[in-house]
Amino acid sequence: MRFWSAALLCAGIFAFSGSSAPAAPAAKPFAALHFRNIGPTTGRIDAVAGVPGDPTVYFAGGLGGLWRTKDAGIKWDPVFDDKDVTSIGAIAVAPSNHRIVYVGTGEPNIRNDIAFGNGVYRSDDGGTTWKHIGLDDTSQIGKIVIDPKNADVAYVAALGDPFASSADRGVFKTTDGGTHWTHSLYVNGTTGAANIAMSPGNPRLLLAGMWTVRREPWMLTSGGPGDGLYRSTDGGAHWTYLRGNGLPGGLMGRIGVAFAPSNPKRVYALIESKSGVLWRSDDSGATWHFVSDDHTLAQRQYYFSQLFVDPRDENHVYFMSIVASESKNGGKTVHRIVTNGYDHHQMWIDPRDAGRMIIGADAGVRLSQDGGKDWRDPQLIVSQPYHIAVDHETPYVVCGEFQDPGAVCGPSLSFTGAITPDQWFSAQSGESGWIVFSPANENMIYGTGYQEAVLSFDRKSGQGRLISPWPDTYSGMGAESYKYRGAWVAPVAVSPLEPKALYFGAQMLMRTDDGGTTWTAISPDLTRNEKSKQVPSGSPITRDNAGTEVYDTIASISESPTTKGEIWVGTDDGLAWLTRDGGAHWENLTSNIPGLPHYARVNNIDPSPFEDGTAYLVAENHKLGDRTPYLYVTRDYGAHWKSISGNLPRTVYARMVREDPVRKGMLYAGTENGLWVSFDDGGSWQSLLNNLPHAPVYDFVVQPQFDDLVVATHGRGVWILDDISALQSYTPAIGAQISHLFPIRNAYRWEAAFSTWATGEGAGDNPEGVADINFFLRDAPSKKNPVRLEIYDGTTLIRTLKVEHAVAGVNRAWWDLAYDPVDTVPKYHTTQQGFSGPTVAPGTYTVRLVGAGPAQEQKITVLVDPKSSATLADMQAQVAMTLRLRGEYQKTGAAIVALRSLSDQAAKLEKRASGRDDTVAALRDLHARAQAVLAQLYQNDTQTWEDTLRVPVKLYERISSLGGAVQSGDYAPTASSSELAAQLESELAPVLDETDALFGHRLVSVNALLARDKLPEIVVKRDR
Repeated sequence: MRFWSAALLCAGIFAFSGSSAPAAPAAKPFAALHFRNIGPTTGRIDAVAGVPGDPTVYFAGGLGGLWRTKDAGIKWDPVFDDKDVTSIGAIAVAPSNHRIVYVGTGEPNIRNDIAFGNGVYRSDDGGTTWKHIGLDDTSQIGKIVIDPKNADVAYVAALGDPFASSADRGVFKTTDGGTHWTHSLYVNGTTGAANIAMSPGNPRLLLAGMWTVRREPWMLTSGGPGDGLYRSTDGGAHWTYLRGNGLPGGLMGRIGVAFAPSNPKRVYALIESKSGVLWRSDDSGATWHFVSDDHTLAQRQYYFSQLFVDPRDENHVYFMSIVASESKNGGKTVHRIVTNGYDHHQMWIDPRDAGRMIIGADAGVRLSQDGGKDWRDPQLIVSQPYHIAVDHETPYVVCGEFQDPGAVCGPSLSFTGAITPDQWFSAQSGESGWIVFSPANENMIYGTGYQEAVLSFDRKSGQGRLISPWPDTYSGMGAESYKYRGAWVAPVAVSPLEPKALYFGAQMLMRTDDGGTTWTAISPDLTRNEKSKQVPSGSPITRDNAGTEVYDTIASISESPTTKGEIWVGTDDGLAWLTRDGGAHWENLTSNIPGLPHYARVNNIDPSPFEDGTAYLVAENHKLGDRTPYLYVTRDYGAHWKSISGNLPRTVYARMVREDPVRKGMLYAGTENGLWVSFDDGGSWQSLLNNLPHAPVYDFVVQPQFDDLVVATHGRGVWILDDISALQSYTPAIGAQISHLFPIRNAYRWEAAFSTWATGEGAGDNPEGVADINFFLRDAPSKKNPVRLEIYDGTTLIRTLKVEHAVAGVNRAWWDLAYDPVDTVPKYHTTQQGFSGPTVAPGTYTVRLVGAGPAQEQKITVLVDPKSSATLADMQAQVAMTLRLRGEYQKTGAAIVALRSLSDQAAKLEKRASGRDDTVAALRDLHARAQAVLAQLYQNDTQTWEDTLRVPVKLYERISSLGGAVQSGDYAPTASSSELAAQLESELAPVLDETDALFGHRLVSVNALLARDKLPEIVVKRDR
């Protein structure tokens, strides 16, 4: 097993005073417990940019934040995670100073799962640090353009809140780098700026595409009287509404606009018009003519309406849509660009090298260096899970439904160094709903798909099956056409008490007990069933029905973990229901919930595992312009409800609430930009964001065997907070103690624990070690007196973990389940990695916290790897042999160090003894004998690692090699290993005897001569 150093996770950031007065209990003792991101890759990228002339630097942004690469796309780093939002809509690098970068937050491609932004940010150091510079309430920003000669002059196309009327939309301008803004163009409260373009020949000439748009839970409205192109010739001081002159009549919807850099008079416009798609102007936008009605250029315009012109060729135009395409004749004809991606949103072309480009798409990032002939796709973990589930395997598997890649499952930890993208597998369900494991057989996975689809997947056979209650297809239709109104995020749920029961939520609750072969409705229509909200979506220009606006449906299903037949249901149109007899009778609880908005989406109702009749409800209403979090608790089966929103931010809606399965009254809440925890049943909340980005938290679950909190962040994949037992058991009384060692969860003796050969793009993180040890410190220890953890097998100390960077609060150290290692001798080149301590055998060990008040102890149980076929006797024999070899290795290393010192001192004293022949002869003999013994012990002629290939291995290397072989896997030593160990011991014994002789009478006689000659004696510490 590879050696893992003790890694410390500091869990509390608190000031430490040097005074002797005890510190107050930590207010947030868990503030720095770290989540780890496990993946998967692939998700929506809405904005991209590069640095002109620099092929190494690119930016990419979307729902998962802002990313930057400085090595041409090999490695990407998030550079915006400390900001209050992650949704990125626009990126612009200043042409006159590439260190200045503007970012507009809030995605402009307004599908149903977008997150809001909070204005504009600016960086003056190439994207390393960011300053918020205003326009807080613009919500979604589509484009930023910067004056090519003055980086402080910039224009922002603000779409505004797509769910509510607002005055904070239109075009904004700054002339002082964002210190002040003027509202350059405003049409009305429902019309925002979708795009803006600046003439490459005249920065005062601007074209803006204004868009009237509104999303409601049941309808997408794109197009209105405020739509259209606006033109300014004086830097935004005045604007002219362009009508006629070749432009289409009627509503114009979303408009994409782009100038040709090589010909400033040439400009193109993609227009969501019933009269066509593409128009062109050859006089800077004064007059226009129709070019094409090919909808390949802009399918689903509300989502794709972007075009880009080759900097060298005014007739070479790129179009971003479901497929990427290009035209070389000004848009008259187009052909597809094969990017190996889909749903393309944004493009940036280097104005100094038109062959270098980057695309942002639902499939992530695409890079080309040859004008689009070849593309590479860097793997960023920007996936967007809607809901997740975990199984009970060891280690466990995480499954989720992810926007774009669909339902995929991956390991919670990997034995190949990292959770690489290839370790995720398809579960053959949809991309936006719920997913569950069957309690009766966890090889069976159920999930929802599109247009009321329900699917099953047998991971043992690899086969999927459509098991919908009514397997018709409703693509392109409104909810009025559905037999069972299955929404885009339709729920499925399993029963915790009846393993074969599976539920599906349409307008009524459906149940199957035979894996979907037959279904039964166990409720009437539980929704408001308002027919006016079930019509086809996409009005008044472009019809669009992918299922996202299917309304009047069940949104959540939860059966009590303690009472059979007790099922809680929430709907997307503001209703909450309860049945206590498996669906025979239903009670509408809605009127009992104070302050719940009429059409609020009831995202989840979580029945308590501890107390009958207690349930927690979360609802949100943001698609009707209300960002308030709505959280409630009932203790009498829904007869009365109490708000528990408490101190949660009033302008950030919540999507999920669940009670911890171990600690009663400990709640988790996921909001649109964070994760929260309450220890007092919702009376007060504190952030549990820690190192999570400020991404929307859609779902979370506690995996029971490992006690891990698994979190779905929409835009940054799945995160795991390993071992939350410290949260579950922490109390104010513990916080008042000098120190506290928490109980330690069981650890598994993994067969190949966390080797590190596999890493790479898009790889998720493993735990930092095998066994985590959590302890609380009231005060941060000094550097001179660090705390330590001692691990004992009975009364024998086998490992010491020094915790050098502990802080006030909860700390975490990781133990690799190994004995103390033996370091290689200093300044030694070898093919071997030193002799790591052997992995302990399964059993119970004692952990002691030392150095912070009275020593404290806890037991830790090491369990067998469930995959291993080895017996306890095998593993005990392995440990015994490895300890035996480690002892020989340690003795050999000590002899080498001592002989080196002896030889070096003898060589140096020989020069000083010049003229004293008998002393010189004795020193030479001592030096030669020491070198001769060293030559038997190790490769002492090596100066670099490569030298080890030409110098024969000696005893030191052979012992280390055999030790590594014996401790690989869980196997008992082979007969040949035992025979070789005995042979090595027999070969080593006389060499060590000869070493002892050198340090015996021979050294004594040499030192006598040196004393006679009044020279320093040879002093060597000989540790046998």
